[in-house]
Amino acid sequence: MEREGELRGKQEKGFLGIAKEERERERERKGEGRKKGNQRKRGERGETWGRLDGLESWEDRNDAAKSMKAIFRVIPTKLEALIEKINQSESDKITCIIVDEFLGLALEVAKKIGVRVVSFSPVAAALYALKLNIPKLIDDGIIDSSGTIMKKQMVQLSPATLAMDSEHFAWASVGDATTRGIVFYAMAINNRTFKLADRIIGNSSNELEASVFTSFLEMLPIGPLLASNRLGKPVGS
Repeated sequence: MEREGELRGKQEKGFLGIAKEERERERERKGEGRKKGNQRKRGERGETWGRLDGLESWEDRNDAAKSMKAIFRVIPTKLEALIEKINQSESDKITCIIVDEFLGLALEVAKKIGVRVVSFSPVAAALYALKLNIPKLIDDGIIDSSGTIMKKQMVQLSPATLAMDSEHFAWASVGDATTRGIVFYAMAINNRTFKLADRIIGNSSNELEASVFTSFLEMLPIGPLLASNRLGKPVGS
């Protein structure tokens, strides 16, 4: 009951509230922080704000838990400030943004400042379906309110979709317990924030996941979008 109350509290508070708390804790831990080498040169048409992930250049970005906590802490204020600064110009105003569905906090920011927003799911549509079924999975006793797997079984998310192994749920397959908990809470809270999107698009197709798109009509398939090395060497597609 205590963990369920904690989950409901986080859902009601939203990412902006969580981010504020994270910022306050971070200030207490490291004061004003160490500013080291991630300031970029400012251009004539706009400003490069450096990394918006909340980590210093010297910090380990392979630490998933640390990276996600930092993102929750800084993205709301950084993103809002960036959009407002760009929109002060007479041209090149931002009227719509496309965000990774995992960053529900960006949806809240966009709605706060009156910008249209598209939520983009870069992974299989089945993961979107899994996220929406988190409340039912808790009610059925398959997982607890922290995402821990309570029943090892095959789960069918809707009559039209294929069954999946509960031990292979997305959050249960990453990192350590801390990382898994953060991923789960982010997915659970996103069940509320995704409703703020003006459009939901997914990196899949009817041909690949017809059963999912039949059951979840709100997502528009636009994929599959292939990986490109244009911005670096990808690990997959």
